[in-house]
Amino acid sequence: MQNPQWTAWTQGHAGGYSGADTGERSFQDWFINKLVDFQKRTAAGGFSFDHWYLNAGTHLGPGTSDYAQWYGMRRLVEELRRQIPDIVMDGRQSTQSYGPWTYLSGMYPHPFGYDEQPGSFKATADLHTDRLSANRTRAMNWMYSMQCYCPIEVVPGFITHQTQRSDAEGKMHRTTFRTRDWDYLGWRYSMISSIATAPFNHVVNMIPARDEGEFKAFSEEYQAEFRKWLDWSDREMHILRNVRPIIGPPMIDRIDGTAAFDGANGYIFLFNPNYQKMDAVFRLDHSIGLTEGARYKLTEMHPQEGKTVGKPCSGFWSRGDEVVFPMEGTRAVVLQVTPVDDVAVPMLFNVAGKAGIDGSEMKLLDVTGEVGTKTEVLVVIPEGKQIRSLTINGKQTGFKLNGNILSADVGFAGDRFGHSEPVGTYDRDFTAGVFEGEFSIPERVFAQLAARKTAWPVPYTEDDLLATWVAPWRLLLFVNIADAKPEMKVTMKIDGEPFDLKQAFNGIYKRSGDRTFIGFYADVSALRPDKKYKVRIQLPELAPGQFHGLYFENIESEYTRDIR
Repeated sequence: MQNPQWTAWTQGHAGGYSGADTGERSFQDWFINKLVDFQKRTAAGGFSFDHWYLNAGTHLGPGTSDYAQWYGMRRLVEELRRQIPDIVMDGRQSTQSYGPWTYLSGMYPHPFGYDEQPGSFKATADLHTDRLSANRTRAMNWMYSMQCYCPIEVVPGFITHQTQRSDAEGKMHRTTFRTRDWDYLGWRYSMISSIATAPFNHVVNMIPARDEGEFKAFSEEYQAEFRKWLDWSDREMHILRNVRPIIGPPMIDRIDGTAAFDGANGYIFLFNPNYQKMDAVFRLDHSIGLTEGARYKLTEMHPQEGKTVGKPCSGFWSRGDEVVFPMEGTRAVVLQVTPVDDVAVPMLFNVAGKAGIDGSEMKLLDVTGEVGTKTEVLVVIPEGKQIRSLTINGKQTGFKLNGNILSADVGFAGDRFGHSEPVGTYDRDFTAGVFEGEFSIPERVFAQLAARKTAWPVPYTEDDLLATWVAPWRLLLFVNIADAKPEMKVTMKIDGEPFDLKQAFNGIYKRSGDRTFIGFYADVSALRPDKKYKVRIQLPELAPGQFHGLYFENIESEYTRDIR
């Protein structure tokens, strides 16, 4: 306000001040000089412009034109880039409204297209806040890439989440608040989602560092895994710089993904933001950026590292093949694509493990699969090798031979109960009334939860536990309703007895607003293992496909080498 001309347009406005008129040339000169001098005196890394929008004097009073203001902001960032070229310039809230011209100066648009606080964007149906944030960021990054022509170098990254800042009374805390907020089971999805869409911008929003209990519990193993993904993306930047969206934008009832290739080598990232199982469908051709090579191997890097994904009946994939990849709910998958020439050693598909030939015996070792599942194991045999017997993890197993392709049906011991385990089936035509299902929880599930509590011995208060992503040893049952509303009347009975359903908010508290409402859930940690239960959900009238089903939360898939 030192120069009345810069704020002349605010005369009569409440408070007499609503920002400077960026169309005024003298203000531009003053502000540019001030920022340059400040950076040179302090060696600051750069500047962040928040709430940086055109005030357009029509509603405030006389001022410069919209064009003059826009040109003034453009001149500001371009001149800063010219005078101090190595600084970071962060656009933050509202910069995305101005379009591609802002990227030319090295600024990037806002990762959420508005603000990163939990109360600032519409929550999707997911009990883990890191996955919520990741889904929102991928949706915005698809728009930036496909509609705004944003270069991948400035597409905004966003890893983990920002903690809610307001309490149950709506008071915003400016001191320590809700420090125990680590999403123990959601961070990997968030990390991979950010790398898959914004590999140049690793914006890490939180790690277990604000709370001493979380800090001490954050194991060396988890720290190493966190660093592994960041280091991996740096090493593979020559490929990741070519990342592009595939399949389509992130949406309810569909899979989304990205792919990046350098020649015939590359990576495919797939995401299922829904709780129900779905198939990811894509072609190995130019539509995903693959333009070289003829035959390929697909290897899973996450979640089951080392598992190969075989083409039915043949193992290897060819250029132009359509891949149908089944995905569990709320899952991120990373696939590596590598070209294949001659087969000099046996190649194993559809499981993690090792293959070797001893005379006429095929030996498969360390074969690992998800507990309680079945799969067809394929092995491509080098030309000229004769196979008369097969052992898998030391067990004699029957097999079939079709040319140089060996196949065997393999079952892994135990009862299946995995990631986002459903109760009943998803019916797209369901609109209202009663949903019923049966379930039994294996003993090993409770053992997994107990082991996690030992590995993450962080105590939580009742207020902490309002956040559904903390205390990851709780067994939760989620009523998955797309676009759920807090006023909906939803009730649940287990074995005929009423069971308490709670409301979940990404903003934690009801006062955080309806757009942070996630849905209804129950803590079923006290149920007994291996007992068959019947559940009954009473639901209000819904649109077809709005009710997505009933799912267990906080269970991770387990893997075994025990062949059934």
